[in-house]
Amino acid sequence: MDDRSPEPNDVRRHGDGFQSHGPEGTEDRDMERQDTTAPALQAQNSEGSGRRTLRAKLLKNTLARIGMAGIAIMVVVAAFGPLVMPHDPFKQDLFNRLSPPSAEFLMGTDQYGRDVLSRTIMGTRYSVLIGFVSAFAAFVIGTALGILSGYVGGRLDQLMNEVVNVMMVFPGILLGILIVAVLGPSFTNLVVTITLILAPRFVRVSRGLAIALKERDFIMAAHALGQSRLRVMARHILPNLVSEVLVMATLWTSTAILAEAGLSFLGLGIQPPLPSWGGMIRDGIDIIQRAPWLSVYPGLAIVVTVLSLNLVGDGVRDAIDPRLSN
Repeated sequence: MDDRSPEPNDVRRHGDGFQSHGPEGTEDRDMERQDTTAPALQAQNSEGSGRRTLRAKLLKNTLARIGMAGIAIMVVVAAFGPLVMPHDPFKQDLFNRLSPPSAEFLMGTDQYGRDVLSRTIMGTRYSVLIGFVSAFAAFVIGTALGILSGYVGGRLDQLMNEVVNVMMVFPGILLGILIVAVLGPSFTNLVVTITLILAPRFVRVSRGLAIALKERDFIMAAHALGQSRLRVMARHILPNLVSEVLVMATLWTSTAILAEAGLSFLGLGIQPPLPSWGGMIRDGIDIIQRAPWLSVYPGLAIVVTVLSLNLVGDGVRDAIDPRLSN
């Protein structure tokens, strides 16, 4: 019979299981915890460096810098336009109606003698603001719904997918006409309409990315650590897909501006006497041969804004696309 006392590292049986009381058991548990948290920590550390690399690549892209300069100019004009307008955009002067561009009226005047330059500057505020606000709202709502649908799955994902498919069956401008016809033309209703047009696109993109990400090792590690679904979606899934969705947000902001211009051109957007680029093009379309400046200058404003947004979107896409990194 052996009277030796049990060593500290011995395993003692208690009931139906075994329990370790030695330092080796503690070390094993620490190693398991480190192995579990390592992928999540690596993902978090790579997030900050990835953002810095993206910013550096974007600033090296000449076309992207040109696009950012164009967007900055439009934003400044929209914010401080009333301070630099040479004339009152609502003042009528029938003695100078349909005057061609001159030193006094750099972009000419319209049918009521109103300065086209001042109205174009004022229209920047409405067109750009509606485009940016609606695109941002669609980005937030669509990305959140897409992540929720892709991560949770099941019946929620099926329902969300069916709703998105139904909404994307209709052409965007037709869906916008239907919604505005029901709600009525106004600034708020335009934002709601364009948001509903763009949100399904964000849902589809973010849903696909979330489905791919939820099977990754660092997501499994977060589950093993006992993190809630909300925390996993907010801390791990969203940061890893936001850059790709941001590319689409930049491109679809130009779609929002075009949608606003199209609806205003059809008389369903900003109502007179408030100016908008689409409405100004509509006002000059009937006399475009006699006074082409009425439609040309607002059209150029749309072209410059949309082109700038597309250049920035292409620059962001090239910066985050690993196939183009070399």
